[in-house]
Amino acid sequence: MYDKDKLKSELTIEEIKTILTELGVQHIESHIEKGHIITNTICHNISDGKMKLYYYIDDMIFRCYTDCGSNFDVFDLVIKNYALKGAEINLTGAINWILRTLGKTNEYTIRHEGFGHSYVSRREELDWLDSLLVKKPVNIEMKVHREYTLELFSRKPHPLFLSDNISEETMKKYEIMYYEKSNRVVIPHRSHDTGELIGLKSRSLNFEDIDNGYKYIPLKIQNVQYSYPTFQNLYGLYQNKDFIKKIRKVVIFESEKSVMQFETYFPNQNFSVALCGSNISKQQVEMLINLGVQEIIIALDKEFTVLNTNESNIYEEKLERLCSMFSSYAKVSMIWDRGKLLDFKDSPSDKGKEVFVELFKMRRTINTKE
Repeated sequence: MYDKDKLKSELTIEEIKTILTELGVQHIESHIEKGHIITNTICHNISDGKMKLYYYIDDMIFRCYTDCGSNFDVFDLVIKNYALKGAEINLTGAINWILRTLGKTNEYTIRHEGFGHSYVSRREELDWLDSLLVKKPVNIEMKVHREYTLELFSRKPHPLFLSDNISEETMKKYEIMYYEKSNRVVIPHRSHDTGELIGLKSRSLNFEDIDNGYKYIPLKIQNVQYSYPTFQNLYGLYQNKDFIKKIRKVVIFESEKSVMQFETYFPNQNFSVALCGSNISKQQVEMLINLGVQEIIIALDKEFTVLNTNESNIYEEKLERLCSMFSSYAKVSMIWDRGKLLDFKDSPSDKGKEVFVELFKMRRTINTKE
């Protein structure tokens, strides 16, 4: 457990700049007299973003004035940036990274008796995350991995996914496997156009990893990191593009699990893909438009608990902004839970087929292409 508010309030401007630099920003403009600093957007770009990310010193809040269009704190920024690099970490993982990056002691940590040694023993295994950081502008290329890498894993269906509305047949289609050495479920990622193996994401079954914020992360095997820039691909598109082209319709989820749940509900009629995050890149828009898609359904995880609150309004604005990225090309709608069918952070597919169908019927049309 951490006192995150204490940590956030005690971060100096120089420490904020250090965090930004380590996350990969190329430029920082200081306007201390105006109460803010400005940098390039690393919340939805790995590099070469516009100088539109502001940090407001007194409020301790970042605001992106381009694609994100929202406010978030330093922990959210770390989470967003890691998602761009193919690593899914939670608040605890973001705090761990900030503490290590700044060389801070455990004064912000509330430790329980008996956990100290375990944390230290896992440090080397978790430190690989730091190597994902981009220090300077790069031309990002997809690395293709050899197919025989998959021979390291067991293909026996794992009970964790079976209990989460994902069938054995679906797991076979998406090549879901188990890596006994690190006790992780393995999710292969294939290039949307060639089908080549470009990444391996994993779902940890170790309580310690999960507690430290590393539930879903790219796999690492013998110093090879199977991460890739997820904003340059769409999970499930390779497997589902023929059906998507046939019906010219696509559902966009956040996570791989949702694509697999959709497959389980509608076998061999899957027209869904996953962003592996909550932002849509220009490359991902182009992938779908080039398929001739005429209807887009945005189906992101629910980010509010009560309707007609500031929380729900911010989420609604976010969905509408994402919908607008397709407005010139297709009919666009979004899943909007007006009936309290989902819990906070649920995917529209999490509660089973009947709930998903109901949400799909209630989806809100944002625009119709003329």
